[in-house]
Amino acid sequence: MAKLEKLYEHILMRRSDSNVPPELLQVRTYLEERMRTHLRKRHKVRDRKTGYIRFPRQDLYEKYGLYKVPATAGWDVAHALR
Repeated sequence: MAKLEKLYEHILMRRSDSNVPPELLQVRTYLEERMRTHLRKRHKVRDRKTGYIRFPRQDLYEKYGLYKVPATAGWDVAHALR
């Protein structure tokens, strides 16, 4: 239980630094990489560099329909500050 509390406290401290939790950025990076790996195997592209060239980030979202994890929070300012 102490480990969970420490982890929760760590996440809250990080969230106060910016609107974007770093965990969401990690999830976004992971999903992009997994999608590229899948496409490389499907299209028999052996080289990772070639995969980045053939399947750029923009194509992953527009052409292949990958859901874009938000990079910013959905709010502008806290309600108490208005």
